[in-house]
Amino acid sequence: MEKSQTIAEISTTCKENFKIVISPELEHKIRTYCALSPQREWSGVLFYKFEGNFTNGVTILANDFYLMDQGTHVHTEFDLNDTEVARYMVFNNLTDHCMGLLHSHCSFNAFFSGEDNGTLLQYGKEMNNFVSLVVSNAGPYVARLTRKTTFKGEQKTIIEGVHETILFNTDTRESVRSSKQSSKHIEESTIQYIDLNIVMPEHTFDNDVIERFGEINTKCSQEKVSKSKIGSWDFNGYKKGTTFPEVPSKPFYQDWNWKSKPEVYKRSEEVVKQGKLFEDDDLEFPNTTLMAWEEHGFKVWFATLMQGNLFRVSQYWSVKDIESSYDKAFNDIEDFREWFNWWIDYMVGRYDLKWVTDENFVPDELLLYKTLESIQNLASFKYADEMCTIIEERLM
Repeated sequence: MEKSQTIAEISTTCKENFKIVISPELEHKIRTYCALSPQREWSGVLFYKFEGNFTNGVTILANDFYLMDQGTHVHTEFDLNDTEVARYMVFNNLTDHCMGLLHSHCSFNAFFSGEDNGTLLQYGKEMNNFVSLVVSNAGPYVARLTRKTTFKGEQKTIIEGVHETILFNTDTRESVRSSKQSSKHIEESTIQYIDLNIVMPEHTFDNDVIERFGEINTKCSQEKVSKSKIGSWDFNGYKKGTTFPEVPSKPFYQDWNWKSKPEVYKRSEEVVKQGKLFEDDDLEFPNTTLMAWEEHGFKVWFATLMQGNLFRVSQYWSVKDIESSYDKAFNDIEDFREWFNWWIDYMVGRYDLKWVTDENFVPDELLLYKTLESIQNLASFKYADEMCTIIEERLM
Protein backbone atom coordinates (compact mmCIF):
# COMPACT_ATOMS: atom_id res chain seq x y z
CA MET A 1 0.00 0.00 0.00
CA GLU A 2 1.46 3.32 -1.02
CA LYS A 3 2.21 6.05 1.45
CA SER A 4 -0.01 9.09 1.85
CA GLN A 5 0.64 11.90 -0.64
CA THR A 6 -1.94 14.63 -1.12
CA ILE A 7 -5.62 13.94 -0.49
CA ALA A 8 -7.91 16.86 0.21
CA GLU A 9 -10.95 16.90 2.48
CA ILE A 10 -14.21 17.96 0.88
CA SER A 11 -15.91 21.03 2.37
CA THR A 12 -17.87 20.21 5.53
CA THR A 13 -20.90 22.24 4.36
CA CYS A 14 -23.07 19.17 3.67
CA LYS A 15 -21.21 16.68 5.85
CA GLU A 16 -24.31 15.78 7.88
CA ASN A 17 -25.89 14.49 4.67
CA PHE A 18 -23.12 11.96 4.07
CA LYS A 19 -23.44 8.67 5.94
CA ILE A 20 -22.80 4.93 5.82
CA VAL A 21 -25.57 2.60 7.00
CA ILE A 22 -24.23 -0.70 8.41
CA SER A 23 -26.57 -3.64 7.77
CA PRO A 24 -27.30 -6.08 10.65
CA GLU A 25 -25.56 -8.89 8.76
CA LEU A 26 -22.44 -6.79 8.22
CA GLU A 27 -22.36 -5.64 11.84
CA HIS A 28 -22.52 -9.26 12.96
CA LYS A 29 -19.53 -10.15 10.81
CA ILE A 30 -17.54 -7.19 12.13
CA ARG A 31 -18.20 -7.98 15.79
CA THR A 32 -17.51 -11.69 15.26
CA TYR A 33 -14.18 -11.12 13.53
CA CYS A 34 -13.14 -8.55 16.15
CA ALA A 35 -13.83 -11.14 18.87
CA LEU A 36 -12.05 -13.95 17.03
CA SER A 37 -8.96 -11.88 16.19
CA PRO A 38 -8.36 -9.49 19.11
CA GLN A 39 -4.62 -9.09 18.51
CA ARG A 40 -4.25 -9.32 14.73
CA GLU A 41 -5.66 -6.96 12.12
CA TRP A 42 -7.93 -8.40 9.44
CA SER A 43 -9.31 -7.01 6.19
CA GLY A 44 -11.50 -7.77 3.22
CA VAL A 45 -13.92 -6.47 0.61
CA LEU A 46 -16.84 -4.24 1.58
CA PHE A 47 -19.90 -4.56 -0.67
CA TYR A 48 -22.23 -1.57 -0.82
CA LYS A 49 -24.80 0.39 -2.81
CA PHE A 50 -25.29 4.15 -2.77
CA GLU A 51 -28.03 6.74 -2.91
CA GLY A 52 -27.91 10.49 -3.58
CA ASN A 53 -25.20 12.72 -4.99
CA PHE A 54 -22.39 15.00 -3.87
CA THR A 55 -24.56 18.09 -4.16
CA ASN A 56 -27.30 17.00 -1.75
CA GLY A 57 -25.61 14.18 0.16
CA VAL A 58 -24.67 10.52 -0.30
CA THR A 59 -25.83 7.48 1.67
CA ILE A 60 -23.66 4.36 1.49
CA LEU A 61 -25.65 1.17 2.13
CA ALA A 62 -22.99 -1.24 3.46
CA ASN A 63 -24.60 -4.65 3.05
CA ASP A 64 -21.91 -7.34 3.12
CA PHE A 65 -18.24 -8.12 3.68
CA TYR A 66 -15.90 -10.90 2.56
CA LEU A 67 -12.87 -11.62 4.75
CA MET A 68 -9.61 -11.87 2.77
CA ASP A 69 -6.69 -11.55 5.18
CA GLN A 70 -5.62 -11.88 8.82
CA GLY A 71 -2.39 -9.96 9.24
CA THR A 72 -0.27 -8.81 12.17
CA HIS A 73 -1.14 -6.51 15.07
CA VAL A 74 -0.31 -3.46 12.91
CA HIS A 75 -0.79 -4.43 9.26
CA THR A 76 -3.13 -6.26 6.90
CA GLU A 77 -3.42 -6.28 3.12
CA PHE A 78 -4.89 -8.24 0.21
CA ASP A 79 -5.50 -7.99 -3.53
CA LEU A 80 -8.86 -6.41 -4.31
CA ASN A 81 -8.76 -8.08 -7.74
CA ASP A 82 -8.47 -11.61 -6.35
CA THR A 83 -10.67 -14.01 -8.36
CA GLU A 84 -12.09 -15.31 -5.08
CA VAL A 85 -13.85 -11.97 -4.67
CA ALA A 86 -15.55 -12.31 -8.05
CA ARG A 87 -16.79 -15.79 -7.15
CA TYR A 88 -18.21 -14.55 -3.86
CA MET A 89 -20.06 -11.74 -5.65
CA VAL A 90 -21.61 -14.13 -8.18
CA PHE A 91 -22.75 -16.75 -5.67
CA ASN A 92 -24.13 -14.15 -3.22
CA ASN A 93 -26.00 -11.92 -5.68
CA LEU A 94 -23.66 -8.98 -5.18
CA THR A 95 -22.81 -8.22 -8.82
CA ASP A 96 -24.88 -5.02 -8.61
CA HIS A 97 -22.82 -3.78 -5.63
CA CYS A 98 -19.74 -1.58 -5.51
CA MET A 99 -16.55 -2.79 -3.82
CA GLY A 100 -14.74 -0.99 -1.03
CA LEU A 101 -12.36 -1.80 1.82
CA LEU A 102 -13.03 -2.80 5.42
CA HIS A 103 -10.24 -3.50 7.90
CA SER A 104 -9.74 -3.65 11.65
CA HIS A 105 -7.40 -1.88 14.04
CA CYS A 106 -7.58 -4.63 16.70
CA SER A 107 -7.57 -3.05 20.15
CA PHE A 108 -6.44 0.36 18.87
CA ASN A 109 -8.97 3.10 18.16
CA ALA A 110 -10.38 3.25 14.65
CA PHE A 111 -8.76 6.10 12.68
CA PHE A 112 -7.21 6.74 9.28
CA SER A 113 -3.45 6.32 9.56
CA GLY A 114 -0.95 7.55 7.00
CA GLU A 115 -1.00 4.13 5.38
CA ASP A 116 -4.82 4.11 5.33
CA ASN A 117 -4.86 7.51 3.62
CA GLY A 118 -2.29 6.20 1.17
CA THR A 119 -4.65 3.35 0.33
CA LEU A 120 -7.50 5.84 -0.13
CA LEU A 121 -5.34 7.79 -2.54
CA GLN A 122 -4.26 4.66 -4.40
CA TYR A 123 -7.77 3.35 -5.00
CA GLY A 124 -9.16 6.87 -5.37
CA LYS A 125 -6.99 7.27 -8.46
CA GLU A 126 -8.25 3.99 -9.92
CA MET A 127 -11.98 4.47 -9.21
CA ASN A 128 -14.43 7.36 -9.46
CA ASN A 129 -15.34 6.82 -5.81
CA PHE A 130 -13.97 4.55 -3.12
CA VAL A 131 -15.31 3.70 0.35
CA SER A 132 -13.10 2.61 3.25
CA LEU A 133 -14.44 1.53 6.65
CA VAL A 134 -12.14 1.10 9.68
CA VAL A 135 -13.42 -0.82 12.72
CA SER A 136 -11.98 -1.59 16.13
CA ASN A 137 -12.54 -3.57 19.32
CA ALA A 138 -11.91 -0.40 21.29
CA GLY A 139 -14.63 1.94 20.09
CA PRO A 140 -16.54 3.68 17.27
CA TYR A 141 -15.93 3.00 13.58
CA VAL A 142 -14.76 5.57 11.04
CA ALA A 143 -15.43 5.66 7.29
CA ARG A 144 -14.41 7.81 4.34
CA LEU A 145 -15.72 8.26 0.82
CA THR A 146 -13.44 9.54 -1.94
CA ARG A 147 -14.26 11.20 -5.20
CA LYS A 148 -12.11 11.95 -8.20
CA THR A 149 -12.67 15.42 -9.61
CA THR A 150 -11.20 16.54 -12.91
CA PHE A 151 -10.72 20.19 -13.84
CA LYS A 152 -10.85 20.82 -17.55
CA GLY A 153 -10.01 24.26 -18.90
CA GLU A 154 -8.14 26.36 -21.37
CA GLN A 155 -5.30 28.65 -20.47
CA LYS A 156 -5.19 31.71 -22.72
CA THR A 157 -2.12 33.88 -23.04
CA ILE A 158 -2.03 37.34 -24.64
CA ILE A 159 1.36 38.79 -25.52
CA GLU A 160 1.60 42.48 -26.37
CA GLY A 161 4.64 43.97 -28.11
CA VAL A 162 6.06 45.96 -31.01
CA HIS A 163 6.80 44.92 -34.60
CA GLU A 164 9.95 46.81 -35.66
CA THR A 165 11.05 47.26 -39.29
CA ILE A 166 14.27 48.82 -40.73
CA LEU A 167 13.91 50.65 -44.02
CA PHE A 168 16.36 49.15 -46.53
CA ASN A 169 20.00 50.06 -45.74
CA THR A 170 19.14 53.15 -43.73
CA ASP A 171 18.88 53.78 -40.06
CA THR A 172 15.20 54.49 -40.35
CA ARG A 173 13.10 52.27 -38.08
CA GLU A 174 9.36 51.86 -38.19
CA SER A 175 7.46 50.43 -35.18
CA VAL A 176 3.92 49.14 -34.99
CA ARG A 177 2.33 47.94 -31.71
CA SER A 178 0.54 44.61 -31.88
CA SER A 179 -0.46 41.58 -29.81
CA LYS A 180 -0.81 37.85 -30.27
CA GLN A 181 -2.79 35.19 -28.42
CA SER A 182 -2.05 31.55 -27.57
CA SER A 183 -4.05 28.92 -25.68
CA LYS A 184 -3.29 25.60 -23.94
CA HIS A 185 -5.73 22.89 -22.84
CA ILE A 186 -5.46 21.96 -19.14
CA GLU A 187 -6.86 18.86 -17.40
CA GLU A 188 -6.03 18.12 -13.75
CA SER A 189 -7.44 15.40 -11.46
CA THR A 190 -7.75 15.73 -7.69
CA ILE A 191 -8.66 13.05 -5.14
CA GLN A 192 -10.87 14.30 -2.31
CA TYR A 193 -12.55 12.61 0.64
CA ILE A 194 -15.36 13.18 3.07
CA ASP A 195 -15.84 11.55 6.50
CA LEU A 196 -19.06 9.54 6.70
CA ASN A 197 -21.41 9.46 9.66
CA ILE A 198 -21.89 5.90 10.93
CA VAL A 199 -25.42 4.49 11.29
CA MET A 200 -25.36 1.27 13.36
CA PRO A 201 -27.93 -1.58 13.35
CA GLU A 202 -29.11 -4.16 15.86
CA HIS A 203 -26.90 -7.26 16.27
CA THR A 204 -27.62 -10.64 14.63
CA PHE A 205 -25.81 -14.00 14.52
CA ASP A 206 -24.66 -16.20 11.63
CA ASN A 207 -22.47 -19.28 12.08
CA ASP A 208 -21.12 -19.04 8.49
CA VAL A 209 -19.14 -15.99 9.58
CA ILE A 210 -17.17 -18.05 12.10
CA GLU A 211 -16.49 -20.72 9.49
CA ARG A 212 -15.05 -18.14 7.10
CA PHE A 213 -12.73 -16.88 9.82
CA GLY A 214 -11.48 -20.42 10.30
CA GLU A 215 -10.66 -20.66 6.59
CA ILE A 216 -8.75 -17.38 6.50
CA ASN A 217 -7.00 -18.04 9.82
CA THR A 218 -5.69 -21.36 8.50
CA LYS A 219 -4.73 -19.92 5.11
CA CYS A 220 -2.90 -16.89 6.48
CA SER A 221 -1.22 -18.93 9.20
CA GLN A 222 0.11 -21.41 6.65
CA GLU A 223 1.36 -18.60 4.43
CA LYS A 224 3.18 -16.97 7.33
CA VAL A 225 4.75 -20.27 8.39
CA SER A 226 5.93 -20.81 4.82
CA LYS A 227 7.45 -17.32 4.71
CA SER A 228 9.11 -17.89 8.10
CA LYS A 229 11.48 -20.55 6.75
CA ILE A 230 14.92 -19.41 7.73
CA GLY A 231 17.21 -18.39 4.89
CA SER A 232 20.94 -17.97 5.28
CA TRP A 233 20.95 -16.90 8.92
CA ASP A 234 21.41 -19.14 11.95
CA PHE A 235 19.01 -18.30 14.78
CA ASN A 236 20.00 -19.89 18.09
CA GLY A 237 20.93 -23.19 16.48
CA TYR A 238 18.19 -23.33 13.83
CA LYS A 239 20.02 -23.88 10.55
CA LYS A 240 18.99 -23.00 7.00
CA GLY A 241 16.08 -25.11 5.80
CA THR A 242 14.44 -25.64 9.20
CA THR A 243 11.14 -24.02 10.12
CA PHE A 244 9.37 -22.68 13.16
CA PRO A 245 6.75 -24.83 14.90
CA GLU A 246 3.81 -25.95 12.78
CA VAL A 247 0.44 -24.26 12.72
CA PRO A 248 -1.68 -25.27 15.73
CA SER A 249 -3.91 -28.24 15.06
CA LYS A 250 -6.56 -27.22 17.60
CA PRO A 251 -9.73 -25.49 16.35
CA PHE A 252 -9.07 -21.83 15.53
CA TYR A 253 -11.58 -20.54 18.07
CA GLN A 254 -9.61 -22.24 20.84
CA ASP A 255 -6.21 -21.13 19.56
CA TRP A 256 -6.89 -17.51 18.74
CA ASN A 257 -9.77 -16.38 20.93
CA TRP A 258 -7.62 -16.07 24.03
CA LYS A 259 -10.62 -14.87 26.04
CA SER A 260 -11.63 -18.55 26.09
CA LYS A 261 -8.72 -19.94 28.06
CA PRO A 262 -7.69 -23.60 28.20
CA GLU A 263 -7.31 -25.26 31.56
CA VAL A 264 -4.47 -23.69 33.51
CA TYR A 265 -1.47 -25.92 34.12
CA LYS A 266 -1.47 -27.46 37.58
CA ARG A 267 1.03 -29.59 39.43
CA SER A 268 0.69 -33.32 39.03
CA GLU A 269 -0.32 -34.91 42.33
CA GLU A 270 1.43 -38.12 41.29
CA VAL A 271 4.91 -36.61 41.62
CA VAL A 272 6.50 -37.37 44.99
CA LYS A 273 8.19 -34.29 46.40
CA GLN A 274 11.47 -34.55 48.30
CA GLY A 275 12.74 -31.88 50.60
CA LYS A 276 11.44 -28.32 50.80
CA LEU A 277 10.04 -26.79 47.64
CA PHE A 278 9.55 -23.33 49.11
CA GLU A 279 11.89 -21.34 51.30
CA ASP A 280 10.58 -18.15 52.92
CA ASP A 281 7.83 -17.84 50.29
CA ASP A 282 10.40 -18.03 47.49
CA LEU A 283 10.47 -20.75 44.85
CA GLU A 284 13.31 -23.24 45.05
CA PHE A 285 14.63 -23.73 41.53
CA PRO A 286 15.67 -27.12 40.18
CA ASN A 287 19.11 -27.07 38.57
CA THR A 288 18.04 -27.08 34.92
CA THR A 289 21.62 -26.56 33.74
CA LEU A 290 22.44 -30.18 34.66
CA MET A 291 19.63 -31.55 32.50
CA ALA A 292 19.85 -32.45 28.83
CA TRP A 293 17.93 -29.49 27.43
CA GLU A 294 17.54 -29.06 23.71
CA GLU A 295 18.91 -25.55 24.05
CA HIS A 296 18.38 -24.27 20.52
CA GLY A 297 14.78 -25.50 20.59
CA PHE A 298 14.16 -23.77 23.91
CA LYS A 299 15.68 -20.51 22.70
CA VAL A 300 13.40 -20.41 19.68
CA TRP A 301 10.44 -21.35 21.86
CA PHE A 302 11.35 -18.64 24.38
CA ALA A 303 11.71 -16.03 21.62
CA THR A 304 8.26 -17.02 20.35
CA LEU A 305 6.81 -16.76 23.84
CA MET A 306 8.26 -13.31 24.43
CA GLN A 307 7.28 -11.92 21.02
CA GLY A 308 3.75 -13.28 21.34
CA ASN A 309 3.49 -14.51 17.75
CA LEU A 310 3.96 -17.98 16.27
CA PHE A 311 4.61 -16.77 12.75
CA ARG A 312 6.84 -13.72 12.94
CA VAL A 313 9.64 -14.70 15.28
CA SER A 314 12.57 -12.35 14.80
CA GLN A 315 16.16 -13.41 15.29
CA TYR A 316 16.85 -9.89 16.57
CA TRP A 317 14.72 -8.89 19.53
CA SER A 318 15.21 -7.01 22.75
CA VAL A 319 13.16 -6.30 25.84
CA LYS A 320 12.77 -2.73 24.55
CA ASP A 321 11.07 -4.07 21.40
CA ILE A 322 8.89 -6.40 23.47
CA GLU A 323 7.83 -3.63 25.84
CA SER A 324 6.96 -1.33 22.93
CA SER A 325 4.88 -4.04 21.24
CA TYR A 326 2.98 -4.83 24.44
CA ASP A 327 2.32 -1.14 25.08
CA LYS A 328 0.68 -0.87 21.67
CA ALA A 329 -1.27 -4.12 21.96
CA PHE A 330 -2.75 -3.82 25.47
CA ASN A 331 -4.77 -1.09 27.09
CA ASP A 332 -3.44 -1.76 30.59
CA ILE A 333 -1.61 -4.34 32.70
CA GLU A 334 -4.84 -6.23 33.43
CA ASP A 335 -5.43 -6.66 29.70
CA PHE A 336 -1.88 -7.97 29.34
CA ARG A 337 -2.27 -10.30 32.31
CA GLU A 338 -5.43 -11.83 30.87
CA TRP A 339 -3.69 -12.49 27.56
CA PHE A 340 -0.43 -13.81 29.04
CA ASN A 341 -2.34 -16.23 31.28
CA TRP A 342 -3.69 -17.81 28.12
CA TRP A 343 -0.46 -17.48 26.11
CA ILE A 344 1.84 -19.20 28.63
CA ASP A 345 -0.57 -22.13 28.95
CA TYR A 346 -0.81 -22.41 25.19
CA MET A 347 2.98 -22.26 24.67
CA VAL A 348 3.74 -24.81 27.40
CA GLY A 349 1.36 -27.19 25.68
CA ARG A 350 3.24 -26.76 22.37
CA TYR A 351 6.77 -27.50 23.61
CA ASP A 352 8.33 -30.79 22.56
CA LEU A 353 9.73 -32.19 25.82
CA LYS A 354 13.18 -33.50 24.88
CA TRP A 355 15.17 -33.35 28.05
CA VAL A 356 15.89 -35.52 31.07
CA THR A 357 13.25 -35.15 33.78
CA ASP A 358 13.92 -34.90 37.48
CA GLU A 359 12.22 -37.18 39.99
CA ASN A 360 10.85 -34.14 41.84
CA PHE A 361 9.43 -32.30 38.85
CA VAL A 362 7.25 -33.09 35.86
CA PRO A 363 8.42 -31.78 32.43
CA ASP A 364 5.92 -28.91 32.36
CA GLU A 365 7.24 -27.70 35.71
CA LEU A 366 10.81 -27.81 34.47
CA LEU A 367 9.86 -25.74 31.43
CA LEU A 368 8.12 -23.16 33.62
CA TYR A 369 11.12 -22.96 35.95
CA LYS A 370 13.51 -22.48 33.05
CA THR A 371 11.21 -19.87 31.53
CA LEU A 372 11.00 -17.99 34.82
CA GLU A 373 14.76 -18.10 35.16
CA SER A 374 15.25 -16.85 31.58
CA ILE A 375 12.89 -13.89 32.10
CA GLN A 376 14.67 -12.94 35.32
CA ASN A 377 17.99 -13.00 33.46
CA LEU A 378 16.77 -10.46 30.91
CA ALA A 379 17.26 -6.74 31.27
CA SER A 380 14.57 -5.05 33.34
CA PHE A 381 11.39 -4.16 31.48
CA LYS A 382 7.85 -3.12 32.31
CA TYR A 383 6.07 -6.49 31.98
CA ALA A 384 8.72 -8.77 33.51
CA ASP A 385 7.29 -8.81 37.06
CA GLU A 386 3.79 -9.62 35.80
CA MET A 387 5.14 -12.48 33.66
CA CYS A 388 7.08 -13.91 36.57
CA THR A 389 4.09 -13.63 38.91
CA ILE A 390 1.86 -15.51 36.47
CA ILE A 391 4.43 -18.28 36.04
CA GLU A 392 5.02 -18.56 39.79
CA GLU A 393 1.29 -18.91 40.35
CA ARG A 394 1.41 -22.06 38.20
CA LEU A 395 4.26 -23.47 40.25
CA MET A 396 2.71 -22.94 43.68
